[in-house]
Amino acid sequence: MIKLIESYRREVFKYLFNINSFSQSWNNSWKRQVLKIFQNKDFSEEQLLELGENLRSIFLSTSSGDRKQGEVSSAGTSWESLLAWYLNLGLIGTRTIVLKPKKEFNFESIKNTITVNYGEFVSNSESDLIAITFPEDNKVAYSIEELKKYEGKVFSIKDLENLQDSSLKSLNSYLNKIIENNISKIEINVIQCKTNWNDNAQIPMGWDIIYSSTGFTKGDIKVGKDGFSIHKIKSFKYSFITVPTQKELDNFKESSTQVLRVKNLSGGNFWGVKTKENVAKSIGEIFKCNFKDSYLERNFNDRIKEINIEDIGL
Repeated sequence: MIKLIESYRREVFKYLFNINSFSQSWNNSWKRQVLKIFQNKDFSEEQLLELGENLRSIFLSTSSGDRKQGEVSSAGTSWESLLAWYLNLGLIGTRTIVLKPKKEFNFESIKNTITVNYGEFVSNSESDLIAITFPEDNKVAYSIEELKKYEGKVFSIKDLENLQDSSLKSLNSYLNKIIENNISKIEINVIQCKTNWNDNAQIPMGWDIIYSSTGFTKGDIKVGKDGFSIHKIKSFKYSFITVPTQKELDNFKESSTQVLRVKNLSGGNFWGVKTKENVAKSIGEIFKCNFKDSYLERNFNDRIKEINIEDIGL
């Protein structure tokens, strides 16, 4: 199963490096700064966590500081992509995958699980990134034989038998069927990413309230669609990760409005510098906070030895 997930993760990395704003920043500055931390590509968990504490400075090294709409949008895409790269790097060799919910990586079962229905209006959270943790191998059958009944309908068994040659469409369809058949064992972490902490910090608070509710007095508000719901999965969390781009980080205090808005999120509040008690955790802490079982099944220092350096752009 891990091999299947890693094949899918390679597709995610490939997608990220095809995003212009991300690839340009990566080649112009980010790669060089990442390699300063991962000295001579000698990866360790300590360096991974150090990288999380430096993601803000790495991101800002290519920032123009322009707040025009086009620049804000491009910066937002770059920040989401940098986070997706970092989180997938830390989760290499695990049961957890982090993806941007684009059409290329659309799991219909996950989409239906986090859909919110307000009367006739259907909406999805501002899920800039979605982390999906699959069940342990010994708790679910991943056998291709078990899924042969779908042969010719949604994917090719022949493709899947040789993972290196599997198409993204086949991998996506196969994993979607695994999710559907084992929905009660799936963990989901929706992650909203913002470059500027002051911008719409109330949005993740609102969505987390909706998802955390066990019911509404108005019967026309429902979470889930077509038989799927966050109440049927193993675990659901909603997280917020910011750069932030504000210059004076000392201005962020325990009593600050933007801090209070995300203080009690089910999935936590993180930023790209060192942890500040009662304000925000460093991004690297998300691994043990939100993906503990998956992350700790195997030592990171052992998992990282199995990567293909080219896959992660180094």
